[in-house]
Parts: sequence; structure tokens; C-alpha cells
Amino acid sequence: MPLAMWILLLDFTPVEHAVKHGHLPAIKYLLDHGADLHLQRGDGTLLHSATSRGQSEIVKFLLSKGADVDAISDLGTPLLLAALKGHPSTLKILLQHGADPNKVAGLFGIIDVALHKSSVSCVKLLIQGGANVSGINHLAKAAEKGLTEAIKCLLEAGANPNVVDRFYDCFWATKFQ
Repeated sequence: MPLAMWILLLDFTPVEHAVKHGHLPAIKYLLDHGADLHLQRGDGTLLHSATSRGQSEIVKFLLSKGADVDAISDLGTPLLLAALKGHPSTLKILLQHGADPNKVAGLFGIIDVALHKSSVSCVKLLIQGGANVSGINHLAKAAEKGLTEAIKCLLEAGANPNVVDRFYDCFWATKFQ
């Protein structure tokens, strides 16, 4: 293994290694013996790491130990990562533990990310979990992607089919002020 790879591997705590490799018994043991559940780096907490990998059992365990379900990192919230990576089962667990489907960390909301990734199952779960469907024109994104089932869900949840999509106009206008 090249030296650069070894250096990358050395920049994690033992519990971070256990999460990254999906070793729940090791995670339990390390946390029971003083490892920091709330350790946060730029890419997030242990919960962010487990969520981005779709490690549902580890996510449940970390939440049961008191992990912050809405912790914000440079990458967003755990819920946003579940949508981004297309892990509906993990997304559902986070929602069941009180994750806020309307929390925005960055430019896009969680439902926007799910639509961008064409994850209709994540879109459905987010809507069931209380995601706001009247923000940025989610219907426009769903239509652009041809996600008929997502369009149906958004309309049933109260999205306005006649809203003009002005997001990009507003986005670029703010860039040149």
C-alpha cells in the first residue's frame, strides 16, 4: 500500500475505523469504554459516516446511544447523506428518530437531493416524514427527471403544479450582485 494511503488511514480514531468498516461489536465496545460518540470532523460525526454507508444497524445503535440525528457537517445532515447516497432504509430510521426533513445545510434541501438522485423511495419517505413540498420547485426537478411517481407524491402532498421555476434565475442573480 502506498505511503499516502497509510497516512489517510492513520487520521481516524479506532471507533471511526470500526464505523467505516461496519464492525458493530467493536463500536459498542469502544463506546462503552470511553470513545467519543459526538466526535465531529469536517465530514461529520460517527452517525454521518454510518449513514453515508447505509449501515442501518449501526445507525440505530448510535441513535440509541444519543447521537445527534440532525448534526450538521460540511456534507450536511445525516438525513441528507441518506438521500444523497440512496439509502431509504437508513433514511426511514433517521426520520423515525426525529430527523428534520426540512433542515437545510447548504444550498439544497434534502428532498431536492433525493430528486436529483432520482430516489423516488427517498422522496416518498421524506414526504411522509413531513418534508415541505412547496419550497423550491420540486415538481420541476421531478418533471425534468421524468419521475412520474415522485410527481404524483408531490401533488398528493399539496405541491402547486402551476409554479414557475425561478430557482436558477434567483441563484445566478445572487452570484452577480
